[in-house]
Amino acid sequence: MATFSTLGALIGLAVAIVLIVKKVQPAYSLILGALIGGLIGGGGLTGTVDTMVSGAASMMSSVLRILTSGILAGALIVNFPSLLTS
Repeated sequence: MATFSTLGALIGLAVAIVLIVKKVQPAYSLILGALIGGLIGGGGLTGTVDTMVSGAASMMSSVLRILTSGILAGALIVNFPSLLTS
């Protein structure tokens, strides 16, 4: 696992914020900010990309749970609208 400096993280965050303010798509801004922050922070290209991929993979189960809950709630509301009234 790569080690990153705090300065790199802060610079990456600043880059992402500036790009978002300049109307670049937020997803692209965050990816570019993380990549630049990782490179400046001393992780190297492979270490930075590996860390980004493993971080995204570890979030996926939580994101899927949230999406599934939303889909279930929507299906219940559409199929059983009487649940909303008392």
